[in-house]
Amino acid sequence: PKGKDMVAIVEEAYTLKKGEKLPHPATLTGTVISIEKEWSDDYQNITVTIAVAGCERKPIRCYCLKGEDAKNLQKGDVITVTGILQNYSSRIEFDSGCTLKSIENTTSEENIHED
Repeated sequence: PKGKDMVAIVEEAYTLKKGEKLPHPATLTGTVISIEKEWSDDYQNITVTIAVAGCERKPIRCYCLKGEDAKNLQKGDVITVTGILQNYSSRIEFDSGCTLKSIENTTSEENIHED
């Protein structure tokens, strides 16, 4: 059921007109498909784009994403982000100040399980 809710949120975000924002914060989990702006030590943020399962053709940019471990994000990581979704110049994105809630590292799982 959780996945369906996320698809509904993405669909709703894609109905926004230029300059509009959703009236409530949203949380989405998706796979990092690109990194637009590398981690900035000055601003303590990174900009990435994620694809949510079930609506991969409707990517969501995470603009100026903050949070613990955000600087270590890599393509292929599955992340959960919370923030306000908006249509910025016809691009659907989380507004500046969105936060990284969790990372499921798909690339370095052998580092997590130390038996």
